[in-house]
Amino acid sequence: MNRYYLVVIADNIRLERGTDIPIAGFVAPRCIKAPDETSAKQHVKIQLLKDWKNNFNRDNKAGTPRLVVEYINRINNPFKRLRHPGEFFFFGMDEERLENISLARSAFNRWFRIR
Repeated sequence: MNRYYLVVIADNIRLERGTDIPIAGFVAPRCIKAPDETSAKQHVKIQLLKDWKNNFNRDNKAGTPRLVVEYINRINNPFKRLRHPGEFFFFGMDEERLENISLARSAFNRWFRIR
């Protein structure tokens, strides 16, 4: 079974955070075990929708996010681990979105940690 590092973008959501600007989406880096890239993409989308429902959308007010896999790369090094497997990086503006995507993509190249 192969391991893949994926960066998924979700948009079309609404959360109240006490300001006039609603959160528009989130970026979620994930590490998935799957036989191939297609299975990895499918599995990560299912898992993110479950996490979204359990953590942020229990009353269905925020809507279902539209998920797009922005980046996928196979992990060849057996020692690489994702530091924060359940993180969501929320964004409201395009600048925040691009910054979060860039940080998540660059994390694959620079992180090496043995647990």
